[in-house]
Amino acid sequence: MSTGKIKQLVSVFLENQEKIISYSAFWVPFLTYLFSLPPGVTWGDSPEFANAAISLGVTHPSGYPLFTVLGKLFSLLPFSEKAFGITLMSALFQSLAVYFVFRISKLLTENSIFSFLGALILTFSYTWWYHGRVIEVYALQNFLISVVFYLVLRYLQTGNLKLLFYICAFFGLSFTNHLTVILFIGSMLFILFSFQWKKAVTPVNLIKYFLIIAGFQITYLYIIWRAKTASGTTIMWNNPDDLASFWYHVSGKEYSVFRKTSAIFKGIEKFSNATMRQFGVIASSFALMGILEILVLNWRYGIFLIGVFFTYLIYNSSYSVMDIDSYYMVQYMIISISTSVGGYWLYSLRRESHKWVAFAIPVLMLFTAGALLKENHDLRYKDNLAHYFGHQAWDALPENSILISDVDGPAFTMWYQAYSLHPEDLSRVVITRAMYMDKNKKWYREFLRKKYPAVVWPDEGVAYGTKLFEKLISLNIDNWKFFAAVYFRIPFRDYSYVNQGWISALVRRNKPETGEIKSNKALRWSYMTKVVYANGREWYTTGQRSFHAGENIGCIAEYINKHKKVLIKWVVTDPDGVVYSKLTRAIPVGEPISALKFKIGESQIKSGDWNCSIFEDGALISRMKFRIN
Repeated sequence: MSTGKIKQLVSVFLENQEKIISYSAFWVPFLTYLFSLPPGVTWGDSPEFANAAISLGVTHPSGYPLFTVLGKLFSLLPFSEKAFGITLMSALFQSLAVYFVFRISKLLTENSIFSFLGALILTFSYTWWYHGRVIEVYALQNFLISVVFYLVLRYLQTGNLKLLFYICAFFGLSFTNHLTVILFIGSMLFILFSFQWKKAVTPVNLIKYFLIIAGFQITYLYIIWRAKTASGTTIMWNNPDDLASFWYHVSGKEYSVFRKTSAIFKGIEKFSNATMRQFGVIASSFALMGILEILVLNWRYGIFLIGVFFTYLIYNSSYSVMDIDSYYMVQYMIISISTSVGGYWLYSLRRESHKWVAFAIPVLMLFTAGALLKENHDLRYKDNLAHYFGHQAWDALPENSILISDVDGPAFTMWYQAYSLHPEDLSRVVITRAMYMDKNKKWYREFLRKKYPAVVWPDEGVAYGTKLFEKLISLNIDNWKFFAAVYFRIPFRDYSYVNQGWISALVRRNKPETGEIKSNKALRWSYMTKVVYANGREWYTTGQRSFHAGENIGCIAEYINKHKKVLIKWVVTDPDGVVYSKLTRAIPVGEPISALKFKIGESQIKSGDWNCSIFEDGALISRMKFRIN
């Protein structure tokens, strides 16, 4: 490119700098998340939310009606995989949240570059990026809250009372998506009574605020409506078809067991460590300076942000769940805004006296964003395996079969298959183990009876726990085949597990096993995958049975945690039965996932069906066919 052309491009950029940066604040995160979207559902709650949206069901508490309805609309987009449209929704809303964080920072700093750099750091941070690519409620919630943050600042800067009504609208909407927005109330009341309260807090206005917020809560009527009309077609968690069960469901009382006020200090430490991992020392330092500068620029807004931050901190620190990092994202937005303000304040302080020091500040912020991009770009491979597991496990089930699966990963993925993709197929029954055997989950057992009347279901109250499953099997073993896809296997007294790849067959102990494959107590599942290397890590991203020469292929033996030490042997044979690759090694207790990795070169290719056999202590426990094209 000629020097003149470069100068022309630079001139165009400088003339349109504000527009370009503003557009980039949305398009950079959106394209980042778009190109890292999984092919469908992922592990965790993703397939449950996908199923609820596609089949118009009701999710676990608090029901998330706004997400469900919007997810249904996005699932109608013309993609071959229904769940992909909902992942696109997450990418869209998460990117819009970044854009509003940028707008807030720009209002405070009046500088686009530093506002964009702070937004970039948020874009590429691990938890934020992760939720920009999976089916979850948090991206939508982040967007709604970011708009509330923006409108509050605009109100404080302009005094326009109409903005209070818009704030109530987005607050009311967000309450129909995630109940934690109630933590805003203290900070919102501070804004209301600390700034032109005589105009804002009038009886007429208070009634309007209430009506706007309450009006959006009509969305929750979706839950009762669907629970009454679904007729056993899909999951209606807790079956909230009357006011008592509805209130129990939407209030989240079911999950009160996870709240432990005694763990607050440990929770604060956990948040601090997580924040440092997310943003690093540089951005975190700028954020500390930034929040102080926000107090100088607009002390009411500073107190508002600090109030929200610490309210969420106390709440999150007393909540003990595996995905607690997801609850930190409101605080991460505040940190991003503070990082932009802190960086710009330090730059402004030094740009006259120490220009090179001042110039280093945006460079450091850009370096932080780049480091996060490099560190987290392999998120595009995370949990993609769930998509392949679901499709292949379903395809492996014969007619008149019952699959017992674990909550949350395998079970929710199979919910998506059974109730969203194959709702008319009643010959393949999916049962979530922990929920079916739970005495308090009567609603779930009633759903199964209604959905699958051909199965002989044990009467309510005859047994719970493992005995209930044994009763179910004994009533149906002559007419139905039983399979399992579980993390931790139930030690059935009369049945053994025989691996069949993603699923294992349950066979009678007192009858000879069919075929060569022997029963196994600890092999969770086995599968063929394409092996990908990124950031010095090894990823098993697919479950597939067709490969091309030159690809890195993995034959995976995935064990249940805390299995005994075993000797595993892998043998790969070509279409003529000739051994192509083999490996024997002892698998220690702490290694749940083991693999034989190999590559078939162009000169060695033999098109056709190959085999990978897995032996445990000399006994064949799995054999998988795969094709080389």
